[in-house]
Amino acid sequence: MPRIPLLLLGLILGWLTACATVGVHSDAQVAFDQGLSLFHRGQYAEAIPLLQEATQLDPDFGQAYLYLGRSYLNLGQWGNAIPVLRTAFRLAPEASNHEMTQLLLDALLGGATAALKTGGFREAVGLLHEAQGLAPYAQHLLPPLVEALIGWAFCSRFLKNDGTTAYKR
Repeated sequence: MPRIPLLLLGLILGWLTACATVGVHSDAQVAFDQGLSLFHRGQYAEAIPLLQEATQLDPDFGQAYLYLGRSYLNLGQWGNAIPVLRTAFRLAPEASNHEMTQLLLDALLGGATAALKTGGFREAVGLLHEAQGLAPYAQHLLPPLVEALIGWAFCSRFLKNDGTTAYKR
């Protein structure tokens, strides 16, 4: 009979210690919560270091990558947003793939546009090709992307950097 009270006491102690850690947040969660608070206030530049810290502390923290990428998008930092959103997309559960795809498309299209403006045609084509590969969400983008790329390439052959024409009859 002395075993039953001892077993009961062990179960109660185990249950109490298991519950004691429920309210404790990891360091990654704390950094994420602080960064998310700044993000929601529109302080994207200030949120970035905290969200980066959360991703460094927990490399599988998909939400931290998502909001880090969104912060970069809101600041127009396409080159920083793309790899972060790729990671968020890879870590995202199936249910949020559509949302993640839309954000990654925004980053890829922004990056392609920035590359085209600086004459980085190969980079732009690579980013547009990746955007097109995000099927089925991106299939509607292909015709306008091809048209825009052809138009941009055509115009760039005849315009100088200052906007004057380089083509003479």
